[in-house]
Amino acid sequence: MKLAVKFTLSMTCVLAAALSVGGSLLLWGTFQDSLDVAAAGNAASHRLSCYSLEADYLSLASRGETPTAEHFESYGASMVSYASGERQYLAIRMEDGTQAFSNFSEGFDYAEGLASGEMRYVHDGDGVLGVYMTTLDAGATLYTAYDVSDVFEARSRSLTRFYQMEAGLLAASAAAVWLLSRALTRRLETVSDISRQIAGGAYGVRTHVSGPDEIGALGESFDIMAEKVAEQVDELQLEVQRREDFLGAFSHELKTPMTAIIGYADTLRTVELEPEERSRAAGYIFREAKRVETLSRSLLALMGLGEQETALEPVPLAHVLRGVGVSLAPVLQGVELRFQNPGHIQVLADETLLHDLLYNLIHNAVKAQPKDNTVRVRLSRTADSVNVTVEDTGRGIPKESLHRVTEPFYMVDKSRARKAGGSGMGLALCRRIAECHGTELTFESEEGVGTRVTFSLRIAKEETP
Repeated sequence: MKLAVKFTLSMTCVLAAALSVGGSLLLWGTFQDSLDVAAAGNAASHRLSCYSLEADYLSLASRGETPTAEHFESYGASMVSYASGERQYLAIRMEDGTQAFSNFSEGFDYAEGLASGEMRYVHDGDGVLGVYMTTLDAGATLYTAYDVSDVFEARSRSLTRFYQMEAGLLAASAAAVWLLSRALTRRLETVSDISRQIAGGAYGVRTHVSGPDEIGALGESFDIMAEKVAEQVDELQLEVQRREDFLGAFSHELKTPMTAIIGYADTLRTVELEPEERSRAAGYIFREAKRVETLSRSLLALMGLGEQETALEPVPLAHVLRGVGVSLAPVLQGVELRFQNPGHIQVLADETLLHDLLYNLIHNAVKAQPKDNTVRVRLSRTADSVNVTVEDTGRGIPKESLHRVTEPFYMVDKSRARKAGGSGMGLALCRRIAECHGTELTFESEEGVGTRVTFSLRIAKEETP
């Protein structure tokens, strides 16, 4: 059963119960008030009849006469005649129990269980009578009954009108509640429908449900959640793609040198070569084996950096820069390396990893063939850190490749990189080393203009000169 139907039925039941209880109490109170008013008037009429009968008795007694049954019969007939045709009943019984007068219905036992001064309601045919009884000093008992059927009939009419009104009101209320609940649940149905679409793989759909109420807040929260889910799914898909690219690139990078090694080794094994050709084949095997060794070391280093936390210690930045300059001297190929003087700054770092990070970044800048044959390492200090920037004026990196340069095995120009001995692992290692130092690499590059790579290091303290 849908929520709108449940809500409509629930509200209708609650409203019906409230109307029934409230209406019943109101009608009962009104009926009781009307009955009390009628009873008070009838009681007054009964007392008046009693006074009149006793006055007649006293009048007879003053004249020395004794009232007889015939006298009371005549008196009762005159009192009924005085009622002017109203439905009023009267009975007079003598002290000895004989009935002097009665206009009650034949067989109507009006005296059963009734004591002097009491009143009760009894049914007489289709009507209701209020019966009163009083034993008089004259030695007679007076019974009077007054028709109160109109009070009960008024109650029945009021109940009928109330039930008709309640039925109409419940029908109108049910229709209004249904329309309102449909308007409220329509947005919930939208959220439910969108959730099913997302569960089916449509991660781009949104509810666009908003508003100041709880449903609006639910819709907005659901859209935020869906956005986060879509981002996570995209990230997972990207990660899967990266893994596939990594495996494909690794297989390719491994296959190429292994093919050369197997080919030249098979030639040496099966063909009798001249000493010069044998030396050339052995040289190919040696170079390709060194390439596989370099690739293996890079992979081991990349995986090892993520296995345990790197211990950072105060390291003189000038000392690290001097060591990098010495290590790079054999591969500069006429390119000038300019370091900005760091002074006595000490940074929190792993000296070996920081050396490798700067070595790889500067070596890449050298291989980019800067037009001014210069690679610059600039420093800029902040309150608690120092920014290190490696800058060249070389080929630059295409804009569409800039976000992928730190992926393992990714090379912008594969043929040029392989000729220079690259495997696409250098910048991946640099990114991981930067992460170990609590920083990240920021690339700024333009084709034909050059590249700038920046990262920051936390300052430990300065050495005193």
